Amino acid sequence: MTSIKTGLKITSTLFVFIGLTLLAGLWRLKDAPLRLPVHFDTVRTIVSQHGINFKEIYLFTPSLLSLPGVLIENGHFENEHIQFTADQIFIRWRLRDFFSQKKLWKIDIVHLEKPTLLFKENQSSAHDFEFSDIPLSSLTIKGGRIMNLPNGKTLPAHKVNGTFYKQKGEKSLHVYANTLNENTQTVVEGTMTLTPPYAKGGLKISNLSLKEWASIAPENLQEWFHFFQHPFPEIAIDFHGNSVEKKGTAAVKIHAPFLSQGNRKNVPINLTLEGIDTLSAYTTDLKVETDSFPWEGLSDLWPSFLSPSAHHWCTKRLQGGTATPITLHSQFVYNKDSHHFSIASLTGTLGVKDTTVHYMDGMPPVEETTAEATFSPDDFTIRIVEGTTKKLTVKPKSVVRFYDLSTATPQGLVDLYIDGPLSDTLWVADHPPFRFISPYGFKPKDVSGYSENHLVLKFPAHISPTAKEMTTTFESKISGFDLQMPLLNHTLQLTKGRLRLQMTSNKLSVCGKSLLNGAPSSLYWEENLGPNPKILRHYKVNTTLSLEDFFPFTPPVVQGLCQGPELSFKGPSSITLDYKEFPKDKSHLVLHVDLYQSLMDIPLFNYKKDPMNPGTLDLDLSFHKGNAQKINSLKVTGPDLALKGAASFEKGCALEKFFFNDLKVHESSMKGSLERKKGQWHLSLQGPAIALSPIVDFYQNLPEDPADPSKKSTPLIITADFSKVILQKGITLPPLKARMEWNEEGLHSYGFLIKEKMDEVLSFHYGPQKDKETVEFKTRILSRLLKGFDITETISSGEVSFTLERQKKAELSPFKGNAYAENLRIKGAPILAKLLSLLSIEGILSTLQGDGVLFVRGEADFEYLNKKIAVQHLELASTSLGLTGKGYIDLKEKTLDAEGYIIPANILNQLIGNIPLLGRLVSGNSKEHKGLVSMSYSMKGPLKDPIVSSNPLSALAPNFVKGLFSHLTSPTHKKPTLEAKKAG
Repeated sequence: MTSIKTGLKITSTLFVFIGLTLLAGLWRLKDAPLRLPVHFDTVRTIVSQHGINFKEIYLFTPSLLSLPGVLIENGHFENEHIQFTADQIFIRWRLRDFFSQKKLWKIDIVHLEKPTLLFKENQSSAHDFEFSDIPLSSLTIKGGRIMNLPNGKTLPAHKVNGTFYKQKGEKSLHVYANTLNENTQTVVEGTMTLTPPYAKGGLKISNLSLKEWASIAPENLQEWFHFFQHPFPEIAIDFHGNSVEKKGTAAVKIHAPFLSQGNRKNVPINLTLEGIDTLSAYTTDLKVETDSFPWEGLSDLWPSFLSPSAHHWCTKRLQGGTATPITLHSQFVYNKDSHHFSIASLTGTLGVKDTTVHYMDGMPPVEETTAEATFSPDDFTIRIVEGTTKKLTVKPKSVVRFYDLSTATPQGLVDLYIDGPLSDTLWVADHPPFRFISPYGFKPKDVSGYSENHLVLKFPAHISPTAKEMTTTFESKISGFDLQMPLLNHTLQLTKGRLRLQMTSNKLSVCGKSLLNGAPSSLYWEENLGPNPKILRHYKVNTTLSLEDFFPFTPPVVQGLCQGPELSFKGPSSITLDYKEFPKDKSHLVLHVDLYQSLMDIPLFNYKKDPMNPGTLDLDLSFHKGNAQKINSLKVTGPDLALKGAASFEKGCALEKFFFNDLKVHESSMKGSLERKKGQWHLSLQGPAIALSPIVDFYQNLPEDPADPSKKSTPLIITADFSKVILQKGITLPPLKARMEWNEEGLHSYGFLIKEKMDEVLSFHYGPQKDKETVEFKTRILSRLLKGFDITETISSGEVSFTLERQKKAELSPFKGNAYAENLRIKGAPILAKLLSLLSIEGILSTLQGDGVLFVRGEADFEYLNKKIAVQHLELASTSLGLTGKGYIDLKEKTLDAEGYIIPANILNQLIGNIPLLGRLVSGNSKEHKGLVSMSYSMKGPLKDPIVSSNPLSALAPNFVKGLFSHLTSPTHKKPTLEAKKAG
């Protein structure tokens, strides 16, 4: 009953509606739509029951041949999926549906004028991909804005036609728009098909300019759209998606040729987007691929707001060439509450070919570069496959990288492997802004060789970092080279071998093996120029070199220590030198010399180490302003040798103090010090034993300096205290105390004192006394001294003494001396044997060869100067023999030139000679041939074996006759003097 009433009501309403239409006239509805009064609630109900709210309803017809339709002003529709409003909505029916009640409610076409369309979310049934509940078969939008986006912006659309239709259970929407923007003729055509919960579709877009669409994008993405200055000629889009449990996923594939200026035309770009829609955000994965792209077009696709530092560097520093291929994978997140797009991840790869890399201002670029690049939001890395710079080849593994891009301080890295001529390598390293080579004394053009190099630059990732902002490392492997290395104010020549060179803006280091001045060597060389370095310069050399060639490259103090008369080294040695220079003009040298193949000579102690015997020299030196300041340690070892010492120096490398706490050479063992006190040197020696003979021999054999009156001597005091004195053949002397002193004029005084069992057995003293110089010597151990110094073993005595003196003002004159001996026994002396054989006195000769001839006393007068002795008178007396003599002894040349008389039966001769009157008559008043009978002799030649001769007739002549004759005829009767010897 209710349905019948409803049907009748609707039928009557329609008849009234038709009647009014006929009365009004179709012509009038076309020109002036008829406003339906409020009491026509049937039409209002038909519209309202579909959820459309409105202000007024009119009847209208688009043409005289069309059925009337309904015009709704300020219409509004909303359900859980969609919402739209429009200033005017035109609803039309098809004629065939008008006579069928079942299809009467099916609206044929709806035209929306200036609509606003909103697709909504609904938590209960979100993302089911239903378009709406309105049974529309088509949608026509002549102009206006069709989408109210969540960020409050609308999408412009003009002349858009859409058709809904069903096919085999699927709902489809076909959209065609020949103009999406008033200023750009963009054509969009496509179809979307729904089979809940799945959806798929495709679009073709022609002549699309994203720049024109930038206004609807989120603010943080608008700049990106502005990079697309020119429209895409055609874009193909494939879409598919599904909706499951409050989550929606969708994937879109886009193929679009990129249109730009110059050679950047119709470059195919393929994009794949896959999105997930959650309650709070849209997350979209984006994949972009292209086979080839001009590198110069990178700035059109890479907005400056995305990693601006890397963008600036790449677009300015990488020029020319082609990027091929390009892949990009990115994830974007759109926050529904803040309406903000963010990049959750960004990765990709690209290749470049024939590109020029300007990695640093002023430096030669890497040209003809082939490279591969990878990037992410935090990192952009270019791996160079090949390239060239100057005459150098850039090898694979070379990298240009930008990292920390998501921070406020992005960083850049240039990591290049370069091979080529060493001169070109050094030229690059010395080019501004580096200037690595010149401060170290290198001249790139003067070197030769081949180098394999590794250059690393780290810098803030802005366009022009300064040298101070860069961290630079330059490493080079050098072969076939010829270059020079400064070492301690000398120049060393490095050739052949293989070296590793490392440089930064603050440091240079060279290490490896090469020929050092022709000798195989390993070396390390470091220079530091940075702020507040701990070490300015460091050399470490290990070589096998002749010491004569090596020591000239060491400091003068080392040369003086190692090549002096007291100590010298010769021959090849394994040498390790470690030298460091520090701030404040300080430096340090450590020297180790393996002396196994070398000769070491210490003449002062008669020590010599032959090659093939172990030995070492270790020296630790500190310097200030290039001058030796301190010997921290000195150590010399060898067979039967050990020395440990140290020293300090004054300004100007003058020695201040030298001390050694351990010196053992052969039998000598001591410690001591040499120190300057109040302008005078003091040498103190003490120890258990000293071998004295080699020291005496050393100073006796020193060459004499030419006399120079203007030359001043160095004031020196030597004190010695030894428990034992060792002479040759194991002969020892009791404890020795000695003191020697030199002043500016030369030797001033010296003295020795030896005591045995608290008794003084030897004393020697030289020194000035008022207006004269004196020498005093006294000993009771003469035989030990003569044997110990290897002078003779034929003489022994009781007490022996001598004195010498001369005037102070007569420095060039000889000393005049007198010697005296008691109980002097001569045994087996070859010279005396020759003399006694002249007389053929067998008894005396037998005594000489047996217990020896004992001279009860002996005395002599002589002169001494410069190792020369003039014996003016010598007299030895025994119970059986007397001996006199005079002449010259040259200790330097070791020669003898003397004459005298031998007087046998000395007791008888003395008895006669001592008679007052008769003695003068028979002796001729002569000391030379005192006695009744004597024989003359002469000796000339080497001290050890002179030629002895005599006058046989002289043995028969009475002495007074010889004396008279000699006074009258002998020209040599005058006393020998050194002045006479010199004149002769």
